[in-house]
Amino acid sequence: NIDPLQLALTGGEDYALVFTAPPEREAALRAARRARPIGSVTKGKPVVRVIDSGGKTVKTKGEGFQHF
Repeated sequence: NIDPLQLALTGGEDYALVFTAPPEREAALRAARRARPIGSVTKGKPVVRVIDSGGKTVKTKGEGFQHF
């Protein structure tokens, strides 16, 4: 009886290489099928926001592995 979205967001054991790139490189990275955008980096207070496929913000519980 576990919410599949919460499990995907906090379950762990999922690995991917995550990196930043300038916005002007997005089209080239997509065309090469080398990377897929998952978010953006902006100035200000750090925040993680999950947006569903319909564009709505998903409330999360802030669970998961704490690296530090």
